[in-house]
Amino acid sequence: MPKGLQVFDENGINVLDTNSGTVKIFGKFDYDPNVVVFYSDLFATETPFFIASPSMRYEDSQVKVEFSGNKCTVTNTRSSFKRSLYVGVY
Repeated sequence: MPKGLQVFDENGINVLDTNSGTVKIFGKFDYDPNVVVFYSDLFATETPFFIASPSMRYEDSQVKVEFSGNKCTVTNTRSSFKRSLYVGVY
């Protein structure tokens, strides 16, 4: 029986399964209206993810998180929203 976290989309497709690998959290960013860039070679070879705290509705926020190759770029354009972002791979 699985013991890790499993997340499914609206079609029942498994989009995250920590049973098949180890989750690695690289760091926590406290960010305000700036661009923050974080690098790791594992972004290019494993599945990157982020968790925002306090929670936010991603589609309504002014925060953009992009993973490209070994780079994670976080852009926040609203000064009233200071948040923490956890970045990692699984």
